[in-house]
Amino acid sequence: MNALFFALKNYDKITPEAAKTLFRILRGVTVKLITFAVPCYNSAAYMDHCIQTLLSAGEEAEIILVDDGSTDDTPAIADRYAEQYPEIVRVIHQPNGGHGEGQPGNPQRHRPVLQSG
Repeated sequence: MNALFFALKNYDKITPEAAKTLFRILRGVTVKLITFAVPCYNSAAYMDHCIQTLLSAGEEAEIILVDDGSTDDTPAIADRYAEQYPEIVRVIHQPNGGHGEGQPGNPQRHRPVLQSG
């Protein structure tokens, strides 16, 4: 990934072969314009409205539903949306951690936007 950032910073110095290599790395990489992280705890009654609203952003958005140990239908609803919209919706199930645990801030819970493989 460092090579990618170097190449972007020094685009005028890239050889054609290096450019081809970068394009091979980037092929299939999806860059999302925005990520919505939605902490969920026993919120089944509100999830359809919330998720449908966020889905209106289209495929340029990523929705991460963080199920914080819900005991209602929240996990099933989240999984249903992840199955129905696999390119947009991701679900993280975790044991209940209390207030704030399901919110963004722990970098281990979220994947980087650009990945090479």
